[in-house]
Amino acid sequence: MPHKKESIIGHWGSLDVLKKEFRRLDDPEAERQEKAVHRIRVISRHLQVQTQLLAEMAGRKRKSRDLRKDLKALRRLLGKVREADVHRKLWGEIAAGHPYFLNVDRTIENRREKAFQRFQNKWNRKRLNKIVSKARRALEGFGERSGTVSPRRAISSRMTAIARMPMAPAEDDLESIHSLRLQVKKLRYLLEALETMNALHHFRSARPLSLLKELQGELGSIHDCETIIEFLEKTIRKSRDVWDPRTQAGVEKACEELKQKLHTAAAQWHRRWPERRKALASFTSHSESCVVGSGLAAIRPHHQKRKVNR
Repeated sequence: MPHKKESIIGHWGSLDVLKKEFRRLDDPEAERQEKAVHRIRVISRHLQVQTQLLAEMAGRKRKSRDLRKDLKALRRLLGKVREADVHRKLWGEIAAGHPYFLNVDRTIENRREKAFQRFQNKWNRKRLNKIVSKARRALEGFGERSGTVSPRRAISSRMTAIARMPMAPAEDDLESIHSLRLQVKKLRYLLEALETMNALHHFRSARPLSLLKELQGELGSIHDCETIIEFLEKTIRKSRDVWDPRTQAGVEKACEELKQKLHTAAAQWHRRWPERRKALASFTSHSESCVVGSGLAAIRPHHQKRKVNR
């Protein structure tokens, strides 16, 4: 049975939750707004995966294409905002007790403000409500048809991409780590979607999901470190003739320390990867096709529009 907290339709993927989080973007408190940005991106990805699976089962994959494109566009626009939020947190830890680092703080805040403004220029509540209505109609329509979904086929396609990662890549191969991070994320959301649809009831999915979450967290930390290094190097080049010597030297030193941290994290990851790769590969062999008509009936009520007594 799907866990309530991980249920795509019952919790994370709830269209009502999406609208609620969208309203929180107006919250003046930075921490709450950051959480709303992150949750909207997670919910949109969950909805995208769920919609694609249901559409395939109903034989109407093309019908869901526009909706999935809208969800992807929403997530990408907020991606730059999310990146600035991560940089703000990481730099805040580095710059603590160093007031001469305020120039970098301002640069991060300006980047976030511009990214958020670009998002607001293209998205508002009216557009979101249209997307939510479209999603509700689509998911209810797909749910009217019972069908079969093949976990083996769906999971194997993701595992094939993961298996392409070399068993022992070079420690400085950050490109492979980035590609793997995306595939791990996609596999995790796919498993959560299948679990919600009760299509994983022939075997336990708790261990694979737990491992994928662990991998995603570690790979995400490496990616965050890599992006803030790129940001700092770009900022250093632009501000070389503007900053005072102390700020220049301090930021350059912080950048070098981050590079060392990144190198250590990547090396540790590569040492542990072969064993984890085998664990993920063994999971694929246990998947099998399941009829999930009853699962569709169970999740369909979550998409029905709530009636409000007036």
